[in-house]
Amino acid sequence: MRWLLIALTLIAGCGARPPAAAQPRPVVLIGDPAVWVTGFDTDETKLAAGARAFTLDAAPPSPPDGLITARAAFDALTRGATGPGSLRITRVDLGAVTFPVTDRGPMSLPAWLFHTAEGTVAWPADRPDRFWRLGEVERADLTARADGTRLRVQVPAPPGPCPGHPPVRQDLVVTETDDRVVITVRETGSPGDCALRADLRFAAHEVVLRAPLGDRVLLDDRGRAAVVGAA
Repeated sequence: MRWLLIALTLIAGCGARPPAAAQPRPVVLIGDPAVWVTGFDTDETKLAAGARAFTLDAAPPSPPDGLITARAAFDALTRGATGPGSLRITRVDLGAVTFPVTDRGPMSLPAWLFHTAEGTVAWPADRPDRFWRLGEVERADLTARADGTRLRVQVPAPPGPCPGHPPVRQDLVVTETDDRVVITVRETGSPGDCALRADLRFAAHEVVLRAPLGDRVLLDDRGRAAVVGAA
């Protein structure tokens, strides 16, 4: 018998208020906050951009109230840079950029756009308290769609069985509290001892919650956020 636990949970610590506990709801931006808008097409510029090898050689405009300065955004962008500043930023603009991955899908947000001869990169211009754990949230390998109290979840499927073996059974068990939803994916059985397919497949499940998901964040057992869409 093999057990795989995937807990879709709301983190209530780590120095940040859970999104369900704050109004307006913080943006849960998944992955790298930087968006590569244009350019950086060659291997050399991709490596330099990935190393955050930027130098700021422009006088940025002042931000409106409620937004961070371009200098603060640049410092955040280049924090932990692993290479010399070979990409020279010659112009800085304030605009709107679609950030492709939040826990509720793509979202347009104000951003500082840093222009170099090689390409343009954007960084969120909203204050850090507008986000939940900015730059710390990884993406889960599961997704969900919410429709009222119904939650349609796709999780990695168990491997197909070897000849002569019954398929592995996969069940979902739901536990709810006021601030979290935990879904345990229980796998019963073994696929057998043969060469198994290495491709990643997903299995669809539907669960019924006591209350709509609302503003709660869905995570896996490693604290990675799941993208939730409307059914």
